[in-house]
Amino acid sequence: MSLDATKKDFWSEKPYNKNFFNTFWDKLDSGGFSLYEQLYNYNNENKVFFMTCNQLGGFLQRCDAVRKYAMGVMSIIGPNEEDGPFEVQGAWLFRGTQVPDEMTKENPDAEYYTWKKVDPSNPQDRQRFTNHFTANELVATTGKVYPVLERRYFK
Repeated sequence: MSLDATKKDFWSEKPYNKNFFNTFWDKLDSGGFSLYEQLYNYNNENKVFFMTCNQLGGFLQRCDAVRKYAMGVMSIIGPNEEDGPFEVQGAWLFRGTQVPDEMTKENPDAEYYTWKKVDPSNPQDRQRFTNHFTANELVATTGKVYPVLERRYFK
């Protein structure tokens, strides 16, 4: 599996290829790639929407060291842009079997996130991972379903 080809396939249509995940799971090389969900550890501090957006943008800017090894998405969810706290979560595809060292060494904010490995053979894990990239609503850690207020992709 080629990460560059996977990225090109996902973004082959605007805003993204809606059929991407129909074939992705068959192509996924579980021995050479790993999937992770990402959850910010201090979501209760995300009370101002624009500041939470800045946090998301800053994190993604500092991920440049893993551009050759990763593809990801990060989202801010909440009831609306006025009522915090907001929850930051994401999903990542990494070359290799774990979060690359470059992610944690070059991006000091990576330690503020919990990284949970996704089991690609589990249908619920697959659906949750797919939802991070494509759904208009995501499930918060409280179990409530909130709209995606902001979503940013890492290509």
